[in-house]
Amino acid sequence: KRSKFEVTPILAGGKLIACTPFNAVIALDPGTGRELWRYDPQIKTDYRPANLFNCRGVAVWHGPAGAAGPCAERILTATADLRLIALDLADGKPCPDFGDNGVVRVDPGKPLLWPGEFQFTSPPAVIGDLVILGSSIGDNARVDAPRGLVRAFDVRTGALRWAWDPIPDRAD
Repeated sequence: KRSKFEVTPILAGGKLIACTPFNAVIALDPGTGRELWRYDPQIKTDYRPANLFNCRGVAVWHGPAGAAGPCAERILTATADLRLIALDLADGKPCPDFGDNGVVRVDPGKPLLWPGEFQFTSPPAVIGDLVILGSSIGDNARVDAPRGLVRAFDVRTGALRWAWDPIPDRAD
C-alpha cells in the first residue's frame, strides 16, 4: 500500500539493471532473466514517503575508454532515505572511492516534518563526469518546505559540485 512499481530498466554492460520500490538494485541476464547480482541499501520502511516508496530507475557512467578495474563503470541510484549510491556495474558492490564507501548522504537543507517529506524517486542523470540529482518534496504540508534543489555530484568522488534552486526568489 505504500509503494509503486514504476521502474524503467536500462541495458548496460550486457546486463538489464532495474531497481525495486524499496531501492534494491538488481542486475539480470537479459536473455535468461537470471539474477547476476543484487544490492539492497536496506532502507527503513516504517513510514510513508510523500510519493510512496518508488524507484523509477538507475543511471550508468562509463569511465574513460580502456579503463579497467573496480568501478570503471558505475551504476548510480538514489534512495528514499536520501542517499546517492555508486555501484560497480560488474558485481554490484559499492564503489569505495565514491563518498563514504559508495554512499553520499544528501542533506535536505532543513529538518524534515516526517522522514518521507523529502525523497528521491527519479533516476539520476549522468552528464560527463557529473551525476545530476533532482528531488521530490511533499507539498501542501507547510510553506517553509525543503527546497527542491537540483544537485550535481562528481561521479568519481561523490563531492557536491553545484546546486541549483529552480525557484531562487522564494522567501523562507
